[in-house]
Amino acid sequence: MKKAAYNILPGTEDILKTMGEQIKLARLRRSLSAELVAERAGITESEAESYAEEILATVKQNWERISAGYGLTRRQIEEMRPAFSACYE
Repeated sequence: MKKAAYNILPGTEDILKTMGEQIKLARLRRSLSAELVAERAGITESEAESYAEEILATVKQNWERISAGYGLTRRQIEEMRPAFSACYE
């Protein structure tokens, strides 16, 4: 099945990032596991794994371009590479 490609506007991306951070903080304050929250949201383990893989693929495809867009030098980007090692495993 072909995955849909989305072009997210920067403002929308910021809102989604903030919302994700708030959900994570709320989950941590309540000492809930990510698995339990996913279950309560009706997301199966395989769906959660699929979402995680899609997120990793998106990060892998875009982190260098976004870093350069923020004005980071090639050297700075290379120094950041270990932080994104999970994308390449």
